[in-house]
Amino acid sequence: MDKKDMFDSLNGKIMDFVTDSGGCVREHHILRIFPEAKKWDADGSRNINYLIKRGRLFRTDDGLLADEEDVKPNKPAIAAIGVLCDLYDKVASYMIEAYPVQASFISQAGDAFEIIYVKYGDEAGLQASLSLHDQHMLKANTGFVTPKRIAIVDTPKQAETLDIPNIVRFAVMNEGGSMTYFNKKEES
Repeated sequence: MDKKDMFDSLNGKIMDFVTDSGGCVREHHILRIFPEAKKWDADGSRNINYLIKRGRLFRTDDGLLADEEDVKPNKPAIAAIGVLCDLYDKVASYMIEAYPVQASFISQAGDAFEIIYVKYGDEAGLQASLSLHDQHMLKANTGFVTPKRIAIVDTPKQAETLDIPNIVRFAVMNEGGSMTYFNKKEES
């Protein structure tokens, strides 16, 4: 494969990632998932700039990269990609999914994880949905083990009321897109 083929192949992978991620991602998420973009230039922007010039990627008003000009950012998907990127050194493989699980991954240690987004006011619905999902999977697959879960919440206070099995960490997406992680406070 020559340099042009490698460049074009990476552009295709970037576009697939953006589309699979809800059509809108942060630039640093692309560079985290595709470090090979830095092969072309020091900051890795050559592929992104190429895709923007060709009208395949668009910069939104809030600095995101989108696969359509007027796409509405999907906050749950963007937050889940943020968590995935923060943990990427420990990830063996991943999948971008949809509600209720935004993304799932297998760690290099072999553990299964799900990244869920808990919208404020939807806690009961999500708990019921995940409970039914787990029950169905247990009946359908005798080897099913409930994955460890990372729950993204809108406010840390939400974590106090959640009763979802196997949550190992909570996260909140900050204004600039960075993630803050915390554990549920233990009741005394």
